[in-house]
Amino acid sequence: METTIELLSATIEQFSHSALLVRIRDRVKLTTEVIRNVMHTCSSTAFAHRAVVVAIPEHTDFTSAALAEDHSEALTEASKVKALVIVCHEHGLLHLIRLYFAFYPPSIEVKYCDSLQEAGAWIERK
Repeated sequence: METTIELLSATIEQFSHSALLVRIRDRVKLTTEVIRNVMHTCSSTAFAHRAVVVAIPEHTDFTSAALAEDHSEALTEASKVKALVIVCHEHGLLHLIRLYFAFYPPSIEVKYCDSLQEAGAWIERK
């Protein structure tokens, strides 16, 4: 993947030779439809990627319906993705994301990082 994919809710681009980067846009409310759209786009472009890095800006909001559904299969069923890396600076939001994955344990590894640099270093060690 050599170009950036522009969605209303996010941009998706090459992060490294083995990872995609999803940048959730500021002020996007993550609904079930938004998450499905991003996951579907990643699945269709991530066939050669082993990791997806998701950068979530501060003050991102989720709908309760989005948190009540397991979205992990959409990313892994049509690709070779083995790891999801969450980059998030807001502690309350990060806590909510960790609770979500505790309730819906994914079949792939999930890593939480404070920066894209940390995410890149972790991916390179994998």
